[in-house]
Amino acid sequence: MSRQYDNTTYIEKLIFGIFASVGIIFVIAAIICGINGNRKNNEYEHITGQIVDIVHHGDNYDVYVSYRFNGNDYDDIPINTYTSTMREGDDIELLINPDDPFKADSPTGTIIIVLVFGIMGIIFACIGIIPFVVKEKRRRKNEDLVNNGTAVWAKVDRVEVNTTYAVNHRHPRRIVAKYSDEYTGQMCEYTSDNLWDERYFDVPQDTEVRVYIDRNDAKKYFVDYESINLESNW
Repeated sequence: MSRQYDNTTYIEKLIFGIFASVGIIFVIAAIICGINGNRKNNEYEHITGQIVDIVHHGDNYDVYVSYRFNGNDYDDIPINTYTSTMREGDDIELLINPDDPFKADSPTGTIIIVLVFGIMGIIFACIGIIPFVVKEKRRRKNEDLVNNGTAVWAKVDRVEVNTTYAVNHRHPRRIVAKYSDEYTGQMCEYTSDNLWDERYFDVPQDTEVRVYIDRNDAKKYFVDYESINLESNW
């Protein structure tokens, strides 16, 4: 049996992957909106218009503006921007496409879209990427402990439910083992990583499990749950 330094489940990887993918898509959308907004800011005409109407539809607001451009008046033109500070009769900065003056944009709207997509993208990406980084760091630590640490045989004290973590409404288990240091006589307690394999959920008390300990820092260890002889305990 090959030792598992990383016991991340398929569902965990799928969920984290979805969050990371959605986050990256949002960040890309923010970048595209920012580039497009910058292009409009440079190519479109900057004028001052007036808010003439704000129509409330449930949670949405439609804002209509009027403005004068190249000697012509344009009334009740909708824009895709709303903020809580807008009031009817207020002046508003507008971007007008010289080739299609019936369409108006607000610089504020572009900034809001970029911020919303950017912030959401960063949040989603962090939710998806950080767990992978943490688990990879833990995997390397466990592998290093197996290769370079000191191995001792501890005895299982209990198998506990980790209620602080859940995937698909399921909580993992953790093996808690104890070992009496032969030099100091101190009783040491070691807790395994999260376990999803149900074969380890009912490991009897006093079952031996191998623990790899850092020679220079006893707080760093790896509970090798695969060292448990399942067949001899059932």
